Amino acid sequence: MTHQGVRKHNGPRPEVPPRVGRFTHHPLAGTWTWDDEVFRIHGLPPGAIAPTTDYVLQCKHPEDRDRVAGVLVRAATTGEPFSVAYRLTGADGIERKVVLVCEGGVCEDDSVTTIDGYYIDLTEDFEQEASARARTAAGPGRWRRASSMPTT
Repeated sequence: MTHQGVRKHNGPRPEVPPRVGRFTHHPLAGTWTWDDEVFRIHGLPPGAIAPTTDYVLQCKHPEDRDRVAGVLVRAATTGEPFSVAYRLTGADGIERKVVLVCEGGVCEDDSVTTIDGYYIDLTEDFEQEASARARTAAGPGRWRRASSMPTT
């Protein structure tokens, strides 16, 4: 199910889609540093914006947003490693399934100065799995072309 204005990614795209991108989050400043792949995962050309926490949360699917925000707040408080899976709506309107895998940097005074990690885009994996399930559910003979079906 998609929310209003979101296109599902269907089928191959002209370029090879990005799969993994690295980022650093600065919780005290509310800013993020993304490599080129994270920009692409967000449906943006590299360097198109100065990412902020507000923007990062805005890109989350509305049903996932509060959960992801809670995970980020916990990480910014504790610095403990975490991973979280959710749906990301890119600036290009494509909904992607991603995982964040992160670890916080903690100073001597126990303050979390950075959260470093990776965005992993699993959209194609989910699409391939769904296609395989659909083929299995349909049975072996249901994928033949209509023109090759016998007429009676």
